[in-house]
Amino acid sequence: MRFANAIEGDYPPKEYRVDPHNFGEDDLAKLIFLISKNASETEIDSFLRHNLSLLSFTSAFFRTGHHDSWIIKQPIIKPSGFVNGDGKIPDYLFAGENSDGVTWWVVDLKSPRDRLYKEDKNGRIVETAQLASGISQIKDYIGYCTEHQGYIRDALGVRSFTSPFGVLIIGRESELKQDLRKQAYKAQFNNFTHNIQIRTFDSFLRQIEFYSRSSYKLPFLAKLYNSFFIKDELSPWDRWCKYSPSKD
Repeated sequence: MRFANAIEGDYPPKEYRVDPHNFGEDDLAKLIFLISKNASETEIDSFLRHNLSLLSFTSAFFRTGHHDSWIIKQPIIKPSGFVNGDGKIPDYLFAGENSDGVTWWVVDLKSPRDRLYKEDKNGRIVETAQLASGISQIKDYIGYCTEHQGYIRDALGVRSFTSPFGVLIIGRESELKQDLRKQAYKAQFNNFTHNIQIRTFDSFLRQIEFYSRSSYKLPFLAKLYNSFFIKDELSPWDRWCKYSPSKD
């Protein structure tokens, strides 16, 4: 389904289109395993780089991608004649379509093992170095893409490119469950920072479950989730935290 008055130039090139239903039971099981064992940033990135269908569910964070989604892996965004450095290289440049049109955002992946917050010497909750660095990178990408959006539109051959949003996927929800101050701190950031979202890997997995579990194209999902979780009254939040390694 195309949004009203859309023309071909509104969409990214076809070679970047990703089908969110194009993954199998083993793929999802591997992703759950990697997150459960607190895999490194490199391991997570390497897996998702070859499983873009799973990664495409990131679009649900901004309520887009329902109709179509596109992913450009680690694009080198460097205007012609730009000589000061190598340009900006986000992990992924996304485009998602809903009835309002095409929305763009950059995605940066950290590790499930990374902590989001810590206490300073005065007992205040502050960002860890990993979280602060991730937020800074996302801000740099957004600023750069905004400044050079005309060049990017020409390079991609798509007129719909505009200043992107940003998603940083990092850490586990078990950390937030252990200290509700951290949970509130993260919620405050997401509520007041309109163009950047901080999400945990648990939240990312829930997007895959909620937006694809009932799909007739993915009939194995119900069976798979039942095999991973005890059939009780656990909330979606608690299900992932319950099975987090104790060292979290």
